[in-house]
Amino acid sequence: MRRHYINQAGFEAVGVLAVILVVAVIGFAGYKVMHMNKAADSQQQASQPGVPAKIQTKADLTQTGKSLDAASGQLDSNLDDGSLDADMNAML
Repeated sequence: MRRHYINQAGFEAVGVLAVILVVAVIGFAGYKVMHMNKAADSQQQASQPGVPAKIQTKADLTQTGKSLDAASGQLDSNLDDGSLDADMNAML
C-alpha cells in the first residue's frame, strides 16, 4: 500500500521546473558569450585593416609580415627583458 503525503503532491512539477530553469540559464549564458565573441572578432578585424583574413599568396604573407612588424613597434616600451629572461631560465 502506497502512502501519498499531502505536501509532496506537486514536488515532481517543481523539480521539472527547476531543471527547465537551469537549462534556460545555461543557454542564455552561452548565447551571451557567443554574442560577445562575435563582437570582439569583428572589432579585431576592423582594427587591422589591410591584413588578409587568410594567407593564400606570397603577397598576402608579405603584407601580413609588414603589419606585424608595425604592430610590434607599438608594444609597451616598459617591458622588462631581464625579468622575462629570468622567468625563462627558471622554467628550464
